[in-house]
Amino acid sequence: MASIEALDAGSLPYLVNKTYKLYRCSPLFGFGGFDPRRRRRTEASLRRYLAIHMNLHNSDEPDPPAQAFGRSQVRGELTKVEIQTMTIPEWPLVRPQWKPLDISITIQLKGKPTPNTHNVLMFPAITPGKAQLPDEFACYPLVLMKTTHGVGEFVGTWLCKCFDSYLGPLHISNKTFETLVEAWTHGLYDSLETADLVEATIPSRPYNYQSLELTYSVPNLEEITAISVSIRKEELMKIVGIIRANRMTTMQAIHHYVFRNTRLNISSLVLTRIGTPVAYLSTDGKLKVN
Repeated sequence: MASIEALDAGSLPYLVNKTYKLYRCSPLFGFGGFDPRRRRRTEASLRRYLAIHMNLHNSDEPDPPAQAFGRSQVRGELTKVEIQTMTIPEWPLVRPQWKPLDISITIQLKGKPTPNTHNVLMFPAITPGKAQLPDEFACYPLVLMKTTHGVGEFVGTWLCKCFDSYLGPLHISNKTFETLVEAWTHGLYDSLETADLVEATIPSRPYNYQSLELTYSVPNLEEITAISVSIRKEELMKIVGIIRANRMTTMQAIHHYVFRNTRLNISSLVLTRIGTPVAYLSTDGKLKVN
C-alpha cells in the first residue's frame, strides 16, 4: 500500500511550499485507467456533482444549477475540472493503469477578485497487498487535499458515491512517526559519509539548519501545551553513535540524549509533530513540504 515514507524528493514539485491534508481511501470500483474518453467522462461527472451541490454555474451546462433546482442564487462559476497523471520518478506502479493523479478544480466565486484553484492528489498503492484486486478496482490508498470552501469534502463524497469507496482522515500514529524519524536519521548519517551528497541532503536555506524537530504534547498543563525539541545534524550524528554502540532504537537514543542534556523525560509524552528540512508532518494528517 502507499505510505507516507514513499513521498520522496520525486514528489516535491507537486507538493513544495504547500500544506496538504492527508486522507486514506479504500479501493475504487470503476476508477482509473484514464484513456482520453474515460477521463472526459470522469471530469464531466465531477463537474456536474460540484455544480449541483455547491450551487455553481457549470460552463459545460446551459443552465446554472440555481435555475434547475430552484435555488435562490448561484455562488459563482466552476471554470475548470481537470484530471492529469503525475510523473514521479521511481514511484513503483503495481499496475500500469494506476498512476498518481492530480485533480485540479478552479472556481470563481462571486465577489472575489481572483479564482481559487483546489488540488486533490491521489497516490496509488506501491505494493500489491495480500488480496489481489479484480481489474475493475483501482487502489489509491493515499489522498492529499489542498482545498477550501468545502471543495475537498464534496470531492470525497463524489468518490465514495460514484466509485463505491470510503474516504476518511489519515491520522498519523506514533509508530509511523518513529519509523519516519529512524529512516531520516539513518539516511542522513549514511549520506553524510559521502561528501558530495551533503549539499543535496541538507538544503542551504537559513531555516533548514536543523536536521530534526520533534513536538510533544503536554497534557493537563495550562501554562505549557507543547514542547519542541530541535536537534542539529551534528547532535544527530552523536545520537546515531549511541544507537550503534548500545543497540537502542532511534527514539530511545533521542530520549536518552535529550534527558542527559536537559533533564527532560520526553519519553512519557505523546509525539504530535515531526519536522525535517524536507517537510513537517503532524498527527492530525497535515503535511507541509518546505
